[in-house]
Amino acid sequence: PQPEPAPVEPVAATREELSLDLPDIDFANMAEPELDRASLEAGSPAPNVDDELGDLGVFGDDAVATKLDLARAYMDMGDPDGARSMLEEVIGEGNTEQKDEARKLLDGLR
Repeated sequence: PQPEPAPVEPVAATREELSLDLPDIDFANMAEPELDRASLEAGSPAPNVDDELGDLGVFGDDAVATKLDLARAYMDMGDPDGARSMLEEVIGEGNTEQKDEARKLLDGLR
């Protein structure tokens, strides 16, 4: 048997502790942020964030792992064309381990 936890007495917060007022900030005299207006024109395309973040490995591995899982699901459903398509994408986008796994699965489809 585990010992009973010690009783905890609730502590009520005072109104001053919960205040969201920011009396020390003078919003009227804040500087206007500098914007590169040329990059914000209506006809210009949005920047490609994938190009900028692609090398960070933040999202890429998860997306490729999902494609590997999807390829396996296609194989389980008897859809070799769908599986092949996903595996080819993994070979083009994945890390070394993912590419090796995709090649093994692709060889099994042949």
